[in-house]
Amino acid sequence: MKNLYTSTPSLKVLIASGTLATALVLSACTSLQQATPDTSASTVATAADRTHGAKWQKKEFSSFYGQKIDWGKCTAQDAGLGAEDEEALKQAGVDFANFECATVKAPLNWANPDDDRSIELAISRTKPAGDSQDSVPLFTNPGGPGIAGIQHTMLMGSDPSFEKVLSNHELWGFDPRGIGNSTPVHCDSSSTVAAVQLAECASSQPIAQFMGTSQVARDMELLRVLAGDKQLDYVGYSYGTMLGATYATLFPDHAGRMVLDSAENAGWGMLTHNFDQAVAISKAVGDLANRCGELTTSDGSAVECPFTSEKEMLKLKKRLTEKPLKAPNGKSIDGEGLRSYLTSALYVPQQMQGDQLDLLGRALKGDEEALNELAVVVEEGNVEIDAAGQLTVCPSTPKTPDLEGLIKHMKEVDVPEFVGGPEITDEVLAEYTEFDCAVLPSTGTDILDSFNAEGVKTPLMVIGITGDHATPFQHAQELAKQLGQARLVTLEGSGHGASFSGRSTCIDQVATDYLVNGTLPEEGKVCQAG
Repeated sequence: MKNLYTSTPSLKVLIASGTLATALVLSACTSLQQATPDTSASTVATAADRTHGAKWQKKEFSSFYGQKIDWGKCTAQDAGLGAEDEEALKQAGVDFANFECATVKAPLNWANPDDDRSIELAISRTKPAGDSQDSVPLFTNPGGPGIAGIQHTMLMGSDPSFEKVLSNHELWGFDPRGIGNSTPVHCDSSSTVAAVQLAECASSQPIAQFMGTSQVARDMELLRVLAGDKQLDYVGYSYGTMLGATYATLFPDHAGRMVLDSAENAGWGMLTHNFDQAVAISKAVGDLANRCGELTTSDGSAVECPFTSEKEMLKLKKRLTEKPLKAPNGKSIDGEGLRSYLTSALYVPQQMQGDQLDLLGRALKGDEEALNELAVVVEEGNVEIDAAGQLTVCPSTPKTPDLEGLIKHMKEVDVPEFVGGPEITDEVLAEYTEFDCAVLPSTGTDILDSFNAEGVKTPLMVIGITGDHATPFQHAQELAKQLGQARLVTLEGSGHGASFSGRSTCIDQVATDYLVNGTLPEEGKVCQAG
């Protein structure tokens, strides 16, 4: 299973639950000035060169810094929305009239000033209110990798919990290069082999070799200058924390108030991190199973629990592995299908997890309609990142994966039964030996060792959730240490994404005080959910 940091439920689900900040949709396309791509590793490696700071970048790519942003009205296409989602967004209180959208040009390859190819970046901002000279641009990224950002910005900018932050900030969003409306990559292939898909994409799509995190961070530095601000204030979630940490490492002189929420560390592309995530997911699914009897459906009804404990859940998984459940529509659900379904349940809003378990429970009780629906959801469900996301991951993945280190780590941590343990079998290891990234010259060219924000003027804020299934808490702790100039804030609870999501008023207040006033909480600050 490839690493997964953000899995997004449908917009309708999020609107119904009142959870807005993470609703995202991928769509649309722009153009790339075509030329024969230089895909040698040397042209990609220096995008992460820490000696090539803001002054070097502006000097070497001066033509891009002379742009004037031509802001215009935002449309559903700018936000990557279909007609149905556009209506749902309106029901959530999002008014396109409150936002402006535009495109700017950026170099295809920030590592090579002699490469004159360019891409387009889709951007948005909250519409300035009157004389807004005191408003500071605040950039944000929802995670992913492989997730567009403009729709996220619109939802975040319309959320009441974010209102005070907007009193002195303009919220800026952007679709990362290769994603959404920012010269999107199109990895069409007749092959079902991931490595073949990536190789074909890299050979036919120039943008595919230049989607690493350092390339995107350099796009952000360009946007900072075009926005006319001396520092870059930022809120990043999940994978977005890696983007923020990369920016602070490359451009410490211009890193402002940065909230890195549900954080990873510089080793996020390592095999051991993929395994740590699987362990965290296993624990979270076990906790969900144990809590089933306490949950209700979204309409307040009792849940038809398929199990009432982790032990019962694991027995069901084993039973379905041996004898898959057949649905009337001809589809079936086996143990791996159950694993995928329960993992996906962790990413829906907590108040709707009861619906997920209820559907499973009714199906197991023989409800044919529920069984058909469940079988379709399991078949269509996918909790792995797509090709565009993988092209973002690969530069942060070691060229030579440390399989020996993974096995050693597995022995130290223990393999959960939910992912095939406790024995370290070939079946367990197979999930971590699909070395798709090896086919790309860009693999291993980004920051792999450690971030360093010692040169920033304002310490960064790192937020970790103790029961986070997607970005394990220990990685947030490690990121705060790596950055040096950072303050760790802990949310005791479960879930993924802490601030401005309805999860914790304490976290919202801490993040707001920091963004608005630059006030850091005391060392060791711990918040509770609710």
